[in-house]
Formats: sequence, C-alpha cells, structure tokens
Amino acid sequence: MRLGKKNSFIFLLFLFSQVVFSKDGSSLSISLTNNNNPMQASMVLTDPSGRKTGININNNLKAKQIPYSGGSFNYISNDETDDPINKGSMDISILKFPSSGVYKLEIFAISNTTYSLLIGGTDTNYNPITDVLIDGFITISSTIQYNLSFDPTPGAPAPILKKEVNFQLLRDDINVAYKLNQIGEEKFANSLIKMINMAEKVYDRCEKTDKKAGEKKCYRPAMSVLSMFVKRLEIANKKCDKSAACDEEKEWNNFHNKYVKDKDLKEFFSEWEKDEWHKYKKSCKRFVSEEALDIVSSDVNWYVKGIGEEAWSEYKKEHKPYISSKTKEQFK
Repeated sequence: MRLGKKNSFIFLLFLFSQVVFSKDGSSLSISLTNNNNPMQASMVLTDPSGRKTGININNNLKAKQIPYSGGSFNYISNDETDDPINKGSMDISILKFPSSGVYKLEIFAISNTTYSLLIGGTDTNYNPITDVLIDGFITISSTIQYNLSFDPTPGAPAPILKKEVNFQLLRDDINVAYKLNQIGEEKFANSLIKMINMAEKVYDRCEKTDKKAGEKKCYRPAMSVLSMFVKRLEIANKKCDKSAACDEEKEWNNFHNKYVKDKDLKEFFSEWEKDEWHKYKKSCKRFVSEEALDIVSSDVNWYVKGIGEEAWSEYKKEHKPYISSKTKEQFK
C-alpha cells in the first residue's frame, strides 16, 4: 500500500510539473492610441472567466485580475516640464497563457475623440498572430464595447473582433465627427442624425405593430434608410467641395423610385419631404473626411452584422455597402 501511494504522489507531481514548466509562447497585446495630449481614452479587458485588467478613465477604476497581465499609459514627456509631447497610448498585455475564448474590450473617454486599436500577440509556438487594426469615434463619458475571439493555437484564425453598435452609437459618431470638424456644418450633421432617427423609428414601429414581425424581418426597411444615409456620406466625401457644389438628388431619386411603394417606408418619405433640410441643402457646406466615412460606414456595417449573418448577406447583396480598404478583412 505504501508503495502504491508513493507512486501515485510521484505521478501527480509529474503531471503538475508538466503544466507549470511547459513551454507556451502565447501572448495577447492591445494598444489604444488617439490624437489628444494627454490620452483622453482608456480600456478594460475582461477575459472569458470574467477577470479584468485595465483602467476606466471616467472613474479611475484600475484592475489587474487576469494572470500575467498589465495595463499602462505611455507617452514621451518634456524633460523640464514633464508635459506630454506626443500622442499618448494605453497598452494591455497578457504575457503568458492567455485563455482561448471571447474577451470583452471596453473603451472609455473623457472627451470627444478618435481612437485606434491595434490587437496582436503570439501563438503557443511564439509565432506572431496577424494584427487587427480598427479606428473609431467615441463621445465623452460613453463606453464602446468590442467582443474579441482569441485562440493562441498555432494555425488558428487571427483575432476576430465584433463591435456592439446601436442607433445611439451612430448618432454619437456624427456628433463627434462634427465637433472634430470632420463633417460639414451643423445643418448637414443634423440632417444625417435625422436619418438615423428615422431608421430607428421605422424599425421600432415595425417591431411593435406587426404581429408577424419576426417573419417580416423588420430590419429590411431600416437597412434601406441606413444605406441611403451612407450614400450621402460617400457623396459628400468624394463629390463635394467646401462651397457645397454637390448634388444628392440623383441618389435620392433612385432611392425614391426603388422604395416609394414599400408601405414600411411610407412614413419615412412623408416625414423626409417635410424636413427643414430642404431649405438649406443648396447653401449648406457639406464635406466628410476620409476618416469619418470609414468609421461611420463601418459602424453601420457592424450594426447590420449584429442583427445576424442573414441580414448581413442581404445587405451586401441588396445595397452593396461601402467597405474601405482598411476594413475589408472585417466585412468579407
């Protein structure tokens, strides 16, 4: 009996040693940057087990629960004043044994700003994992959430990122872009927000009033409005100059002819024809920066993908959405 117990102990010790001293080169790294000095945004990462690492800049909450992880702000400072002299960044790293599964990444801000995320790491054989780069807008005191699927197994896909987008986030995008001078004057920005409001209204009315809404797929009329919304951004980006020498009428006519008989859009057409935008559209400055076009159109795409793959497939086929070269991997 004693010999049996001793052998069992040695066997268990051997297994433990294999776990502790196994060579695992996996890691996960996330870098958050923006154009403000000092940093106006921060992030918190939650692993598949619910443990957190990072900083919430809104309430100065700091966490370091994920094993082998760390989070920090970084910038180069003036030697005499210690003031930041370059754009700052925040980094979160898991240096060993990051878990496979879905991570929640939350971004917080204390001002209206842009941000860029760079996500990478290594697999268990120390091989670099393909980087994922994404840009976004965030408004003061708000939270942006991404779901990150990560697998350090050699040969596994690169990290897969999904952004949680709703109509309010689309409104925030336009407000931030306007305040950062990336969209034309206020009347133009307001007309874009009006379209988002109307897309939401169309969707909500269908969901609340149609007993067979599930079969009817209420997202379809809302997607049509959002598609025209993005088309207006494209026109302002590619065809307008700052004297507003652009014309949306051709696209509006195409949209009207295609959907005017759709009863779900009847209220939309009636409301839009009465909108005050028509008083100002010939004199209002309209422009959209390349960055704003990329971010806002991507968020519309994220919104549709969030409905489901069937909706996304229909949207791609029916509306041929704008997909920038930077985001083509995310919206195949």
